[in-house]
Amino acid sequence: MPLVLVKSDPKAREKPCLRCGYSLRKIVDARNCPECGLSVWVSLNQNDSLDWSRPDWLRGIALGALLMAAAQGLGILMGVLIVAPTLWGWLATAWVAAVYLLALNLGMILLGAPERRYPDKWKGYRWFVVVAGIVGGLLGLLIAAYAAMGRSALEHWWWLFGVVQVVMLIGAAATLLYLRKLAHRLGSHRLAKVLGWLLLIPLLKFVQAFPFWGISLAYGFCGFGQLLPWLYVPISLGFLIYLGIGFRKAATAAEVNWATAG
Repeated sequence: MPLVLVKSDPKAREKPCLRCGYSLRKIVDARNCPECGLSVWVSLNQNDSLDWSRPDWLRGIALGALLMAAAQGLGILMGVLIVAPTLWGWLATAWVAAVYLLALNLGMILLGAPERRYPDKWKGYRWFVVVAGIVGGLLGLLIAAYAAMGRSALEHWWWLFGVVQVVMLIGAAATLLYLRKLAHRLGSHRLAKVLGWLLLIPLLKFVQAFPFWGISLAYGFCGFGQLLPWLYVPISLGFLIYLGIGFRKAATAAEVNWATAG
């Protein structure tokens, strides 16, 4: 079990209760939150490991991760249909792409739910995930609305393929950056390093699209750059399932820790 060094926090009493959000500013001698009974120590200490975090929040981000994993399974089908649209036709391909984008980005929004921890050190990462999820969801709605009229936006607007790839890459970068932080807090430091390496997938694609000093690294892989956005889909599926299960286990551990702390 990792050793956690607990330091004094001069602004500790400005923190709200981690369970109910009750202000602890004027609670000087109480050992438990007067609103929900949670031990004040749980909210005031600086241990932000996931097994001491809010169980409801952990279940929410677990649901988001597992929903994203399920969507990535649909994303594999989408990739196959885009390569060979004659299998099901362009209209069916558009519906698959729309449902994929909607499910994936809804999962991202759930993953970026606020933790209610003070200070909120990971707020920027979560907002990046949420904003990317909203943009991707709107793109999915656009494709679905066009498909509802009996037409495939992917067939009529070829430039939309590029937009989908950019949205996928930005969403991948936002998700990986945030999941790295969560993996560290889960105690999976090796996984956090692997997630850092996976960031090369969106970065190489951006270098291909916007060469730095005229050098396009992705083209050095014999056209491999065209596959980069789609490689994230199957690779991330396993990590999302693993982390989703890990978040659920952390929620169970947090409930036990909170109960024994008070």
